[in-house]
Amino acid sequence: MQRLGRVDWALTSLPAGARRPLILTVADWISFSFFPIGLQTAVVLSHHLGFRGYCLISFLGSAILAITSAASGYVAQKTGLSFGLMSRLIFGRFGYLLPCAIVPVGLIGWDSFNLALQSDFTVGLFHLGSKWYIPLCFIYMLLFGFGAVAGFKWIARIAVFAAPAMSIFLLYGVALSVTRTGKFTGLWPTDPIVHSVSFAQGLTAVVGLFALGASVSSPDIQRFCRSGKDAILTAVYAFGIAFPLHLLAGAVCGLATGETSIAAAFARLGATALGFILLFILSWTVVHNDYYSASLGLASLLKHSRPLMATVAALVAACIAATDLQGHLIQWLTLMSTIATPLAGLIVADFFFNQRFWYRDVDSLRSSNEIVSKRPWRLDSYVSWFLGAATVYVTNKFGVMIPPLNGIIVAFLSQAAFAAFRPSESVVR
Repeated sequence: MQRLGRVDWALTSLPAGARRPLILTVADWISFSFFPIGLQTAVVLSHHLGFRGYCLISFLGSAILAITSAASGYVAQKTGLSFGLMSRLIFGRFGYLLPCAIVPVGLIGWDSFNLALQSDFTVGLFHLGSKWYIPLCFIYMLLFGFGAVAGFKWIARIAVFAAPAMSIFLLYGVALSVTRTGKFTGLWPTDPIVHSVSFAQGLTAVVGLFALGASVSSPDIQRFCRSGKDAILTAVYAFGIAFPLHLLAGAVCGLATGETSIAAAFARLGATALGFILLFILSWTVVHNDYYSASLGLASLLKHSRPLMATVAALVAACIAATDLQGHLIQWLTLMSTIATPLAGLIVADFFFNQRFWYRDVDSLRSSNEIVSKRPWRLDSYVSWFLGAATVYVTNKFGVMIPPLNGIIVAFLSQAAFAAFRPSESVVR
């Protein structure tokens, strides 16, 4: 178990020698945050909100994600702990089971949408017929899953190639959309084509695109950074700059062509081959990152090897994708934003106010597989999480302020308030 626990340090604290340069973590996050469902969501929401409205929610939502990722990633870099290990301290030695389970379940759900979109696009591009849809879901599962089974080193190698390639293809797609339709000057004043999504709901959906990743996958990736500053810069470059530009590229392609599907937009431009290559690279990079992060959570939860858990996650995602669930995308985004964003506030508040800037004796984790809390359940953490999630849900429903940020703030303040009335309780054994 100790040897398996050290495969990407799924069950132990990350040693100093495993840290990586800033460029690798930035490249990995960019390749992770550029994904087909992001482009598809941008196309759909830009039709609901118009180009100006979508520009505003994409940059505001990306700023929220950058803050979320920087906060949780900073804590992980300082401690070397994955989210699965941190959650044992935050929620208790038995209480960590639920948040640890939600992370891989959420990521596997994301993979299902990405596999479904890629398979559907392939069927349409090559006129294969619907009978090929399910086999393609499993073929892509095998192609995309290798990096996750191999580990972070392989993911980083793929990201160094994939990040610039995706950027080039996206820019070319935008240029093609504008030159072939001649609609660039008409994009900015574009009014909404449909009016069924409010500003608050659109913002919640944008944050929901990467709420789970920014909140709880950030620790898994940014703990590899060499300094706290690098962890913050990774979030700024990936979510503050690259992510909103990625979303706007999708919006431009959709509005310029008048299509509500990114695949249909490329087909309209006569660039189906380009669209296939772009969506393939996007799916490849995000899916193997999701499998990797999900496998860390499952390894911590079930005490099995991380490669085995990555294989299980890939199989489950392919089975779900085979049901063709793309019609529920907006509801899924809202659910992810509601559940995941408050966790970032929880992580930061617990680290600074309850743990007093350090998980006591965390260095011993480099030679031990056991990390526990004195208490079996941290009910204060559950209350803070529930209050944060409820805040996101209610403020999103009634369009009050910025729902995801509201939830982060409420969870943070609640956890800080609980910490003020009791001493630090977490230890490592």
